[in-house]
Amino acid sequence: MGKLIVISGLPASGKSTLIKNLKEKYNIITVPEHNEWVKGKFPKVPENIEEKIEKQRFFLNLDIARYNWAMEHVDKADIIISDTDFTSPLAHNYAERWLLPDFNIYNWMVDEYIHQLEMKNLGLADYYIYLDVSFEERLKHREEDFQRTGRKRNDMFFTQSFPQNMRRFHYIMINDQSPRKCLPSVWYENNKTVDEAAADLWNIIRKTPITQNPKEILEKFSISLKDTINDEQQ
Repeated sequence: MGKLIVISGLPASGKSTLIKNLKEKYNIITVPEHNEWVKGKFPKVPENIEEKIEKQRFFLNLDIARYNWAMEHVDKADIIISDTDFTSPLAHNYAERWLLPDFNIYNWMVDEYIHQLEMKNLGLADYYIYLDVSFEERLKHREEDFQRTGRKRNDMFFTQSFPQNMRRFHYIMINDQSPRKCLPSVWYENNKTVDEAAADLWNIIRKTPITQNPKEILEKFSISLKDTINDEQQ
């Protein structure tokens, strides 16, 4: 049985580039990205809470589909890598509730995502890798991506407190220094070339065991996730 690995990080942290490098060099399967899955057909910008919930249901159903796709392919390779999973929209809404308080659905999301995990419609990965990349490097990646593909990224991912609070959510769940760490994971400060970082990550991934006690990890994750509801903006 293969292992499901999730690589997370802020926008323009280099996740897709690293995953492509890993796929080219090693025997891995990659979960189709969100954009590839829906061919760019994402919901419109919501104008009220009801539309915001419906938009989030769209992404929840998409992550359920991506997780189940991974489970259907888990025996076809030793490693399956996903460019983010459902923890990323949670991080997004964790941060957005302070930026757009009138559109705050974070409490609803926490309850709904825990419910989906308990019903086993959704699942945690065997291991999480967070790419921590400097603000300057992310700006550089954004510009390079724009020059290459014409892709524009929303400025809120690079300004105000929004990206810092997204990073904080992942820090709570993943970093060894966090008292609320609950996911099997590593925090990777990436200041290396793509080839060097890919080699580092492969050494981490291939030594990672399959989750031995998923029920215990789910319980810890649920407790930590509920605790984030009471966090205050930094």
